[in-house]
Amino acid sequence: MPKDLVTLMVLTVFFLGYGLMNAYVIFRARALWFAGVPVWVCLIALLVLVMAFPLLRILGLSDGCHALQMASFYWMGFVLLALCSFLAADVLWFVAKCLHAGQGVRQLIFLTALVLALGGSVYGFFNARDVRVTHYQIEIEKAPPGRQSLRAVVLSDLHLWGGLDARRLEHFVEMANAQNPDIVFIPGDFVDCSTAAFECGGYVEVFKKLKAPLGVYVVTGNHDFFERDARRLPEVLKTANVDIVDERVTSVENSFYIAGRIDKSVWPRKKLSEILAGLDPNKPLILLDHQPVDLDKAAALGVDLQLSGHTHGGQIFPGNIVTRLLFDNHYGLLKNGAYHSIVTSGAGYWGPPYRVGSISEIVVVDIAFKKEGR
Repeated sequence: MPKDLVTLMVLTVFFLGYGLMNAYVIFRARALWFAGVPVWVCLIALLVLVMAFPLLRILGLSDGCHALQMASFYWMGFVLLALCSFLAADVLWFVAKCLHAGQGVRQLIFLTALVLALGGSVYGFFNARDVRVTHYQIEIEKAPPGRQSLRAVVLSDLHLWGGLDARRLEHFVEMANAQNPDIVFIPGDFVDCSTAAFECGGYVEVFKKLKAPLGVYVVTGNHDFFERDARRLPEVLKTANVDIVDERVTSVENSFYIAGRIDKSVWPRKKLSEILAGLDPNKPLILLDHQPVDLDKAAALGVDLQLSGHTHGGQIFPGNIVTRLLFDNHYGLLKNGAYHSIVTSGAGYWGPPYRVGSISEIVVVDIAFKKEGR
């Protein structure tokens, strides 16, 4: 599907869904606590809150309006949590009315819902900043020459932008280096800013501090293509001493393969069978694909380990329910015969700086290979 059409569809769904969420929360609050506020004031507030983020993005102003964009993100997270708690409160109030409860009970129910939404926002803010290290151990029944094991760090979904200080990226890099990896994988969504802002933000120099003897391998994600100068991003990333493997395969030490796919949102992209054609089936094959899709195809084509991100583990409840329905593996380790899929919730976050029902993480994968001669 053409990229422009996909973008239009995403924006349409966003405006409709986000607009309805805001309308429900704003007018529910007005009915409960601000009945004297004119409807036109609520409509203006609704318009500003819904349009602030997308307009900044469309007009290319997000790099220079950090405070306004951050405020819109805080509100976005709160309104999602308020939507859930107010809907639950509406159900409770319906039951209470059936039991002939008075308006005092109604006020208590919805005040409790408001406190839960505010409390969830505070919890989500601190939880998002608590970056953990998640470990997986897997076995690959192939014997690469000269290597019996491999320690990989997966650092995904950083979503760097002007409002995120380079010191936070430095913290991620320090955590990755502390794991003493042989190799580092970054399966997409580096940025939520222009390439120019990425260059000026000091991020390139921080990426150069990653320590991995076998290198740092990356693929681009859907967010890496949002900005007008996105086509320059791969060129800039190369200056950060990373190897971009979009739509190609590279051999590491003549021992194992790393294959990469450009994000599913980019049209057209090669078939996986085209990318993997002609490889030695006796060597381990690691696939980087930002979105955890085509898992069955990857397994059938001899992929031993697929590393993905994108889902954020749902990031904010009930997002984790949605991602679980959308993807065969929305988070964690899935094994299918000799095939392994690992999906990370990512070190960063998109939009609201909250995580409720998910964690921020870097992933360590310890791979044991079959010994030669066995």
